[in-house]
Amino acid sequence: MIMPKFFIEKRAFFRSKVARRIFSLFILCALVPLGVLAYYSYNQVTGSLYAQATAGLRRASKISGMIAYERLQFLETDLETLASLPAWSADGPAVGLHSGLEERLSARFKGLVLRTGSGMTTSIVGRMRPIPQLTEEEEDQIRTGKTIVFSRPGTKKAAGIYMAKALDGRRPLRAFVFGEIDPEYLWEGEGFSSPLTEFFVIDQAGSVLFTSFNKFVPVEELKNALRRIHSVQSFTWTYGKDSYLASFWNLFIVPRFHANWIVVQSQSKKESLAPVGYFRKLFPLLVLLTFFIAVLLSLIQIRRNLVPIELLREATKHITA
Repeated sequence: MIMPKFFIEKRAFFRSKVARRIFSLFILCALVPLGVLAYYSYNQVTGSLYAQATAGLRRASKISGMIAYERLQFLETDLETLASLPAWSADGPAVGLHSGLEERLSARFKGLVLRTGSGMTTSIVGRMRPIPQLTEEEEDQIRTGKTIVFSRPGTKKAAGIYMAKALDGRRPLRAFVFGEIDPEYLWEGEGFSSPLTEFFVIDQAGSVLFTSFNKFVPVEELKNALRRIHSVQSFTWTYGKDSYLASFWNLFIVPRFHANWIVVQSQSKKESLAPVGYFRKLFPLLVLLTFFIAVLLSLIQIRRNLVPIELLREATKHITA
């Protein structure tokens, strides 16, 4: 390794005790603020990158919730159209559904039924088995003229979602229509999960309404996050060896549909915090480079000021000898 000339020349300034002390003091004074600045910068940058990742997931969960809410409004309009047909009997509409309405209902609902005041049910579109029983509270909400959305545990990993609407109250027939919403209509398409994110929805009772996960849904982690924090609205969870970062949006639709959903977008920490990992690898190199530059400049500056003094001192000693 070739050393700089000032390290090996005969009158190298580091032979001076004063030079060594000045150099040590200079390095100490440079390292302390540099270390503090590095620590502060690291925390600020990593915190900012983490906040950006959670904010992105939160925006995604809000967008997903708004899309789902818009589709619920479309479904409500369909039921209102169906409920306002001019003639009904215990067997359903007295006149057949026009092709456009029937096709739309078939694409958006797995099945639609008419339930009369006596408890009889008649299929209108598709098949809905089993037909869920309504609670007294749900029936009371329907009788007030509201469109309600409710869920029931399903045979698969996600619960079934239903929508109900009373017929026109001016008719003597005390009946309402309700149907099981097709999850593909409600949750599929642009705006929901992407190749890098996972998506799930639970209702106010903690039932999973939809999930893009294959095996596991972190319902308990979400409930703990709801109890602990309300402003940040994010949490982390693990499955096996993988860690995930998640953020959620509370889709409060009680005033309109008598329901409350929580929409969650989640992403692998490795993917969501990739910029943080890159910064962690790059940051030590930047600190070392800054330290090397500070040392080099200090050596040059000290040598420039002390070598002439050292030469003068040695010349004086030579004259007096």
